[in-house]
Amino acid sequence: MKADYITGLSAFYELGDIQIIERAFIQGYVRSIVRGSELPAAIRAGGFRMDEVVQDLVRYVQSGRLPGNPGAAVFLGASG
Repeated sequence: MKADYITGLSAFYELGDIQIIERAFIQGYVRSIVRGSELPAAIRAGGFRMDEVVQDLVRYVQSGRLPGNPGAAVFLGASG
């Protein structure tokens, strides 16, 4: 994560490209939300994988497409 942020800063300052730093920021923010949340026992017991949920939520932020992962859907108030 830290390496992605540093790479993103370099890309921004050297090339004017914000995509890498944008993704690193969104991933960090989403990860902190997932870590700090109280998940229902059914989700935790069902093989919850934080990295997959984070990636699905980041894709949702960037594309607007609802995630298929039930763990990610919980964070959006959508049924999984």
